[in-house]
Amino acid sequence: MVEKQKDQKVIDFMFDPFLVEYNFPGPFDRTSDDDDDNGKNQKELTSEQIESKRLEIKAIELADKSHYEQAFDYFEQALSYWPENASVYNNRAQVFRLQNRIDDARHDLDKAIQLSDSDGTNLDHHVARQAYCQRALIHLLKENKEIGLKDMQRSADLGNRFASAYMAKMNPYAALCNHMLQDMFKQYEQQTSTSSKP
Repeated sequence: MVEKQKDQKVIDFMFDPFLVEYNFPGPFDRTSDDDDDNGKNQKELTSEQIESKRLEIKAIELADKSHYEQAFDYFEQALSYWPENASVYNNRAQVFRLQNRIDDARHDLDKAIQLSDSDGTNLDHHVARQAYCQRALIHLLKENKEIGLKDMQRSADLGNRFASAYMAKMNPYAALCNHMLQDMFKQYEQQTSTSSKP
């Protein structure tokens, strides 16, 4: 029964129109380091790092087609060329999540965050904000609200739009204002309905 309730929470969360409105990111991160911050953080990659990126993209393509075991093989190959490639851990975590291997997913997200934002100095801005957001969702699903919100806030601080919108939604003051606004609309509708009666 508990598992069914958790499954329903996932369904409710994923189909919440709030997520669609704020362009919730897809499961895989296809944005390279060079694409982030309009190229401000561009860095020259070695041949090994380029090969790691190529293998990572291949793994993502396979995962998109639900060829998960093959995807895992390519992720492993990608890491063999570049063990510090944080985005591989971030993306592999999503494959684990799709297979409901939540502990494995969280372990990879921990590693992605360690490599990309270990001391809060933004070693890899884009990967860090994605990984924090994904780990936050796992914590929230497991009812670890305090830790989940902390991760979500960090993701928001790094520029993740979904995380920023989520934190705004969780803000008690914002929720109160929204509730008051809804009450005002209800009162207006009632007054309009009453005044229209003969």
